[in-house]
Amino acid sequence: MNLKKVFIPFLIFLFGFSIRYYFIYFKFNETVFGKYPLFAERLLDKKTIDERILDVSPFYLYFIKFLREKVGYNWKLIRLIQSMFGSLNCVLIYLIAKKLFNSKIAIISGLTGALYKTFIVFDDTIEPETLLIFFNLLFTIFIIKALEEKSSSKCYLYNLISGLFLGLSCITKPNSLILYSLLVIYFSVQFLKNLLSNSSCNETNKYRTLFNFISLSIGIFSMILPVTYRNIIHTGDYVLITSDAGKVFYHGNAPEADGINPFNPPGEEKMKINQPDKEHVSFRLIAMQETGLNLTPSQCSKFWFIKTLKLIANNPKKWIKLVIRKILFFFNVYEHFIIPTSRDDYSKLVNYPLATLKLIFPFSLLGLILGLKKLNKLFVLYFIFVTYFFTSIIFFVTSRYRIPVTPALIIFFSYALFKIYIDIKKKEYKGLIYKILLVFIFFLFTNTPVKLIIKI
Repeated sequence: MNLKKVFIPFLIFLFGFSIRYYFIYFKFNETVFGKYPLFAERLLDKKTIDERILDVSPFYLYFIKFLREKVGYNWKLIRLIQSMFGSLNCVLIYLIAKKLFNSKIAIISGLTGALYKTFIVFDDTIEPETLLIFFNLLFTIFIIKALEEKSSSKCYLYNLISGLFLGLSCITKPNSLILYSLLVIYFSVQFLKNLLSNSSCNETNKYRTLFNFISLSIGIFSMILPVTYRNIIHTGDYVLITSDAGKVFYHGNAPEADGINPFNPPGEEKMKINQPDKEHVSFRLIAMQETGLNLTPSQCSKFWFIKTLKLIANNPKKWIKLVIRKILFFFNVYEHFIIPTSRDDYSKLVNYPLATLKLIFPFSLLGLILGLKKLNKLFVLYFIFVTYFFTSIIFFVTSRYRIPVTPALIIFFSYALFKIYIDIKKKEYKGLIYKILLVFIFFLFTNTPVKLIIKI
């Protein structure tokens, strides 16, 4: 093993983990968000959680159950174990940036990830975001390897492995299916290009593209279909992964929604349900009350989709304003936490010199523009950006829904800094002024006061 290759990644991991260890053990509260701990406890006690099994991340539920079984009630240790994955995420960001750019950009990216406040917060929160990012980054590494590989057999293998990690991402947070949809479009375009060409080389590429896509899809669905089977066996309902999409769609698109907070239907707050994240249950009860039918969870989700679409159709102008508000919130430095423990953690980081979107976002947007010249090489980063941008716009903008896009933002942030450094080094003052001007404009845009956005 080449020690030079592992030395910098090890230092980045150690740096990131030391920061997280300090805050978890000495600054953050002992309180944990109770949804996953409670359901994991019920599974350990051999108790059923009935339809609630469709309301939570399948992978993360069993991950917490496994840790709870091994370490008992030591939630501080469980949070520390999760923070190890968060520290590994910083290393993976480094490796991806090095693969796509160079070691300087990679080091900036890895260190920024280690210092990013919101990463630190979610590494401490008993929610699936840290593992979602972990699987997305592993998917990115292997899909890049697959794209670069000349050997067909190795290429198929890398696509299969990348599909496995994307499948794990999907059963951690189902909105990763949007990323798979973008890959379907990408492979279809590549296949059609080769199909319409008459050269023998493209004839070979045509079948290679097809088998690459099949390998990727096998990987993805080998992770998803066991969850689907579990759902059918446990609930009798044909649910692919989870059944809360309709509920969340209403949260973010009801006429009274503000774009950053989940809006609940009138009367929901009066329903006395002694369960964590009780809106899942109350939304189903309301759907059955309004229809007069005994609906399955998937039918309830469909009910809320249809109801919300009708509400949008009744006042499309108001909804368009809501979408504009969501877009502005997505590109805003404001961090919005709806989980109390996350909000409390973030408040404890205010006085520490750590990285925030106020620093990252303006340079990231510059990096996104500069990176378009390398779109063929960087398209996976853009796909990840588009996936979680649309997730936020379709539903609503919170730090939880936006956090999966941050690794790509950090890499583009580092790329922009590097390009500015090169301009200074080469005395390319025209390009430097252009970049600095754009960063200033993006700074003003991303720091738009929240009160102004709310008024839209």
